[in-house]
Amino acid sequence: MASFFQAGKNDRWLEHFRDILNQPNPPKTYCFDDMEQIEELDVSTGRIVKEETVTAECLRNRKSHGTDEIAEGRRQYNGEKTCEAIQSLLEPKRSPGRLEERRHRQTTQKKGNLSDCGNCRGITLLSVPGKTFCVVLLRRLRAERLREEQAGFRSGRPCCEQTFTLRNIIEQCVKYCQPIVINFVDFEKAFDSIHRESLWAILKKVWCTATFIRIIKNLYLNSSCCIATGVRQGCILSPILFNRFRHEGNDGEARTGISWSEQKRLTDLDFADDIALLAEDENELQQITTCLNNEANMIGLRISADKSKVIRVGFDRTQLSINVDDTTLETVDSFTYLGSTVTYNSDAERDVRIRIAKAAAVFQRLQPI
Repeated sequence: MASFFQAGKNDRWLEHFRDILNQPNPPKTYCFDDMEQIEELDVSTGRIVKEETVTAECLRNRKSHGTDEIAEGRRQYNGEKTCEAIQSLLEPKRSPGRLEERRHRQTTQKKGNLSDCGNCRGITLLSVPGKTFCVVLLRRLRAERLREEQAGFRSGRPCCEQTFTLRNIIEQCVKYCQPIVINFVDFEKAFDSIHRESLWAILKKVWCTATFIRIIKNLYLNSSCCIATGVRQGCILSPILFNRFRHEGNDGEARTGISWSEQKRLTDLDFADDIALLAEDENELQQITTCLNNEANMIGLRISADKSKVIRVGFDRTQLSINVDDTTLETVDSFTYLGSTVTYNSDAERDVRIRIAKAAAVFQRLQPI
């Protein structure tokens, strides 16, 4: 009887993942033939000195294992033979870019009723050899061409720096009575909705060599169920691929934004799929939001009108009327952006109180120990 119910649960999860990871193709996509050809990124396929040591340091011990059943990655999977095997996959003369990897997909709970599949998030439990290989790829594919506004998963650009920039902008606007309106955009299942064919085309057009594209593409080919959209949850390469994807989708049209310097205007602050659109008035913010929504639809992304919020900074408390697909976004006085609470009047006390309350709650839970 138990096996019968377990089989039913597995079938339901299979149905759920097939639904969310097989999004319909966008009705309209970018015309990649008209895109400007950028010089190919020089990605080394040779041996990097001490690369095996640096890669091993990135592997954490006592993590959930994949099909290889190796949980203590750094201790059990390291050494010269590992790097020689990975090197054979990177050398174009020895490998056509073919790669197969078996992997488990598990779930982590979020909020709400856990019997609802929508309240759980799927993650990919990768093998330690696969993780090692992806770390090597990532170190060679660091993108120098990402927009300066994009700080997600980039070295030297942590969340605290991005929130400091936004908080500083709000403080200066309040101090000098400059108008500014902000739209905190949230995408529906952003990492699961990316149109893969567009992703491969973008990588081919503006990023790296054909060999590396074939290797990355083959990471997505082997699956026990039919998955056609999105990037892998839990893979170290997924954030940088998403950043590259967002970079292309966000460069479609010129925008106005706010005055940042004498010769430059700031239109948005991005941390992967967490985007804050900036404008000086309501009409301009509506124009930017509509433009981003159209661009997102062409690459498989959809803006969540329920989770996206807008803020009018300053003492004017008039409600904003910003629409996404005929749905008006909610106007709020505060919003939690990258874990930090920002308010319409640049008041940091609320953020401090919330942080203290969270820390106190953690210590309270530790009392029985």
